[in-house]
This record gives sequence, C-alpha cells and structure tokens, in this order.
Amino acid sequence: MKSERYSNTDELIKALDQALEIATEEKDGYLIDNNITVTTSSNYYISRKDKLSEIRQHLENYHIAYLYGIGGIGKSETAREYAERYRDYYTTIQ
Repeated sequence: MKSERYSNTDELIKALDQALEIATEEKDGYLIDNNITVTTSSNYYISRKDKLSEIRQHLENYHIAYLYGIGGIGKSETAREYAERYRDYYTTIQ
C-alpha cells in the first residue's frame, strides 16, 4: 500500500472535504458506549467554548466534523471536552 502525502494544506483539506461527503451519506448507526470521562488537567488545557459551539453547529448540520492543526494545540482535548459536554445528545454513531 502506497503512503500518500499532501504537498500543502489545501490538498489535504480538499481530500478531507471529499471524505466528509462520503461520510455524510445515509447509513445505519450502531450503539456506542457513552461512558466517557475527561482526564485532562485544567492546569494544562484552556477550554475553547467558542470552538465547542462551532463544532456543535457543524455536527447539527453535517453530522460529521474533523479537527486539524499542528500537533500540540489541543485538538484531542477539544474533542474530549466536546464528547463529555454533549454526551447526552448522542446515542448512536455513524
């Protein structure tokens, strides 16, 4: 299997947008475990409530979202915080 790298972020974003189109097609969901706990120390992570709202709005409209950026800026922690904050809104995943 050949490893493909993108020469710039525009190409990567285009590929992710294409994946978004595929992922938003109607599919049957399945139940997931919603027993999520936040383990992040508030001493190291700064909540981005504006980004959480933006993610929520995007997911309401498109049912999928991706976070991208350089390593270490808090993408995973933001995703974890979103999952914890909005856990009661979800019972399935597609």
